[in-house]
Amino acid sequence: MISMHIAIIGCGRIGQSLASLLLNEWYVSELSLVDVAPNLAKAVAEDFRHASVALRRDVEIEGYENVKDVEKADMVVVTAGAPRRADQSRRDLAVKNAGIIKNIAEGIYHKNKDAWFLIVTNPVDAMATLFYQATKSGRVVGSGTHLDTIRFRSEIARRLGASTADIEGFVAGEHGEAAVPLWSTVKVRGVRLEDFVREDVATFRNEIEKAVKEIAARIIRYSGATIHGPVHAFREIIRSILLNEAKILSVASPYKIENSEVYLSLPSIVSSSGVQPVLFKNLTDEEKKKIEIAAKAIYKTFKEATRDLNLR
Repeated sequence: MISMHIAIIGCGRIGQSLASLLLNEWYVSELSLVDVAPNLAKAVAEDFRHASVALRRDVEIEGYENVKDVEKADMVVVTAGAPRRADQSRRDLAVKNAGIIKNIAEGIYHKNKDAWFLIVTNPVDAMATLFYQATKSGRVVGSGTHLDTIRFRSEIARRLGASTADIEGFVAGEHGEAAVPLWSTVKVRGVRLEDFVREDVATFRNEIEKAVKEIAARIIRYSGATIHGPVHAFREIIRSILLNEAKILSVASPYKIENSEVYLSLPSIVSSSGVQPVLFKNLTDEEKKKIEIAAKAIYKTFKEATRDLNLR
């Protein structure tokens, strides 16, 4: 019987929503919730204990104020950090969140060296890079452009009147301004996109890309935050790793750039063995060029965010 301990760092809207989702996952036997706000995590944990009774699930749930209190987790999901406003880009959060991520990394790693670390705090690619630099753990994964990929497929399906289950295709690069829609990977029921689009293909692509780029800000503007799409995306990554589902997901892992590495998203096999990028050699030259541009943008954000931090 699989029995997993998942720790969630940050009890804001994303952290609480993810915990609620994971509470109903059959393989989760223990949840550790952490937030620096006095008594918040303990109160949320108590609330979830009541929920677990209604779900007829025996899940051990604890709340802490210090990440150092978490031990022997199988998966640590880092959601803590300043949330994005509608008028902000994800990169605008970099400096503010960098110090938070560094402190979490240094505080939690010692007692959880065998854990997987899923970083979702924005700007996620730079923050995953920072977490990796601070811990040197080979088990750090960024949620990357998996959510962008979901939004990409959703928009394509809506425009074509197709089922989302029939849509293949990925977004790579940066979760944000330098996201790269990989049109060469798009298929509908296994057939090229061009065979389904009745309008000008270039116009169709431009409209999809614009919609995907703007949708998060629109949701934030009118509802206050993106919550449900992200947490279900994170759940899919968590399951693929902990249950060894080996799905192909566009998540962030180390990518060589100049004399360093940054976390950048590529379609990858995601399993209990790690993250293995695939399909890269099949991409067009233009897509590969845009991915290189994204890598440089992520590196720039990372360097600016960590300028005043003492990284080992």
